[in-house]
Amino acid sequence: DQMKHPITTGMPHIDLLCTGTGMLASTVLLLTGLPSMGKTTFALNLICNQIRAPAMRVGMFSLEMTRQQIHSKLICLFSDIPYWKFEDVRLNDEQKARVCESSRILDTIPFFCNDNGSLTVEQLAIEAQRMVDQHKIEILYVDYLTRLRAGGKFSSKHLEVDTISKTLQRLAKELNIPIVCLCQLNRGSLNRASSRPSLSDFRESGSIEEDCDGAILIHRPEYYVSTEKPGMIEIIVAKNRLRGILKTVDFQCDKNISERYWEADPLKVVVQRAFGGSAPDNSFDEFTPSAKW
Repeated sequence: DQMKHPITTGMPHIDLLCTGTGMLASTVLLLTGLPSMGKTTFALNLICNQIRAPAMRVGMFSLEMTRQQIHSKLICLFSDIPYWKFEDVRLNDEQKARVCESSRILDTIPFFCNDNGSLTVEQLAIEAQRMVDQHKIEILYVDYLTRLRAGGKFSSKHLEVDTISKTLQRLAKELNIPIVCLCQLNRGSLNRASSRPSLSDFRESGSIEEDCDGAILIHRPEYYVSTEKPGMIEIIVAKNRLRGILKTVDFQCDKNISERYWEADPLKVVVQRAFGGSAPDNSFDEFTPSAKW
């Protein structure tokens, strides 16, 4: 297969943790968290970054939200307005103008969304191949894994999820593109002294964590303690098969203003020998980069 350049997330810290410049083809990245942590919103932030100029060709399977809801959320992200204001039509004239312009731009952007909520993983694989053949998509999002079904009968949900997980891993290699798969964690962390999630909290099957190339956990401390990191979201890189770097990055997200995620600390580092740094591959070497990210 032809070697492909990494796909940027538009978030320098996350790119840095993946490969230094983004997500590699043929890999599966899990984006996980408990309900109401903002998994879909974070994924749509990545998509929003990727379909901006230079526009990447992005595919998505939304098994939970409709295509119209996804489109509306992307309009809000492009317009920097809260989704609840868009839903309640509480927009001033300037915001309405931004929404109209964002909608016009989105209509010209190569983003392809399938919102069939009853897909089997085998049907998803067929449709994903069609997206690659007909639309030349460069990255695929699946929201979310445990909404998928596998064809055939299984003695337990554990075995079915194991089949789905391995099918997605194989699909990423066959299509030679990255797949970002959203997955829900179980509520085991709620019974611990710390609410911080871990890889052991994967719902239904540990094979999900075993099969993926990377796993990002989303955690909102203020969800549990209102005074802890208000307006902040922790993005926890809990598995990193390619580079081995495990790190937590704080993001700001004030949903009263916008649903955009912004890195709390601007990236000061360009690591990796490829950029002329002296750091080993599994560490950071801080210096002020001369190149613009």
